[in-house]
Amino acid sequence: MTVTMTDLDFLSYADVHRVVVETIPAIRQLSISAVSFVPRGGGVIAGIIAQLLDLPLIEAAELARMPSGRCLLVDDMIVTGRSLAAFRRRFLPDGRAVPTYVFAAVPSARLPGAEVDLVSITVDPARYFLLPWEIGDIFRPIFPFPILVDLDGVIRAPGDPARALLTTPHVIAHLVCFGGTEAAAAQWLAEHGYRHRRLTCLADPEDSAELGEIIQQNAVRLYLTGDARRGRAVRARCPSCHVIVFPEMIEV
Repeated sequence: MTVTMTDLDFLSYADVHRVVVETIPAIRQLSISAVSFVPRGGGVIAGIIAQLLDLPLIEAAELARMPSGRCLLVDDMIVTGRSLAAFRRRFLPDGRAVPTYVFAAVPSARLPGAEVDLVSITVDPARYFLLPWEIGDIFRPIFPFPILVDLDGVIRAPGDPARALLTTPHVIAHLVCFGGTEAAAAQWLAEHGYRHRRLTCLADPEDSAELGEIIQQNAVRLYLTGDARRGRAVRARCPSCHVIVFPEMIEV
């Protein structure tokens, strides 16, 4: 069933850690002796749990060799349950049951037969749920909202233009840079293997009014910036736009 996305929710790393800590008492009740995960996102959550409970973190290939019911399987999020089912078919071919924790999931009624023991956050299917290690998903064609991304501080290292930061194989819908020329910025992007659909160059990085106009004119719903002060100024002007600061990965 197709769901029209109405808005998005973003969690910072601190938010994620807090939620996992709140779930630890319930995880303790499972009497586990190790933690494994569904790559890639499950590895972040599993690492936190393993540290908090002082348990070994094992690779998927070792899961089938663990005593039944003693290793916690962790995934960060499930929407359809297909990835988790595919993981089980590959690494648990004997069909054994393993205690499973999913950080965030759509309502259980939409996941028949998902075999999940614990869920921390129930996600509204009409809201895009974005975790901090999945920030690259905003570049994917399936991301449902218009975006704007700073070139410097997000894609290109500030003060060191030879160094690239956030990498994506996808076409970046809209980039903004401050100072310099559009031709020079486009050349840097091409030389470093980036593709983009639109590039806007502004003269003054302190002019939040002009940047705000661009966000409003293009109905931008997520602005990824490398400057927290600029992000806060934009947020004040464009309250309907989610502003995330990179690399701290916090929403302002």
